[in-house]
Amino acid sequence: PGLGRANVRWQGRRCLTEPTREGTGLAVHRRHIVNRPRLTKLLHESEARIILLVAPAGYGKTTLARDWVSELSDVRVAWYRAESASADSAALATGLAEALSSVTDGSSQRLVARLSSGGPVPEPVSLAKLVADVIGETAPDVLLVIDDYNRASSPEAEQLVDALARIASFRLVITTRSRPSWATARRLLYGEIHELGREM
Repeated sequence: PGLGRANVRWQGRRCLTEPTREGTGLAVHRRHIVNRPRLTKLLHESEARIILLVAPAGYGKTTLARDWVSELSDVRVAWYRAESASADSAALATGLAEALSSVTDGSSQRLVARLSSGGPVPEPVSLAKLVADVIGETAPDVLLVIDDYNRASSPEAEQLVDALARIASFRLVITTRSRPSWATARRLLYGEIHELGREM
């Protein structure tokens, strides 16, 4: 059976889904949300694996992302909200792994154990592989949202997300005030990345 609507609990940086009679999926808590069907239609029609919602504060990036994912079915949505601490690659990797494990059968224990070993923090690419390992082969129906990505402002954090986007097979949605350095014109041109900007 397909995935239906679900109730959502927000805890820290994560969005945790709960099953309903219709199955499990994502329905986002709505309050003072104005639907924008033209924009959600564009997102539904996009075949890009990476979607960027790029605009200054107050343009409704998070609202649009929530509105869109609430309309999806047969998709498990992991939501991570970046904070200033997310500029640390280890903290970012841990948060992403926890968000992904909350909607799959995967576990972030391997990553946590590696970071707790007392050795040097792995390079961003190695961290990305550990995050991707959380869901393994169950990725096709997973969508990861990184909200307020601009808060993860460090070269290491950018490298981690870039590597994760290249390694993992799940779809990625990012809300941010500025375009990530890894979102090159070439990747936009060839349709790997779909960007919505100030038209929001």
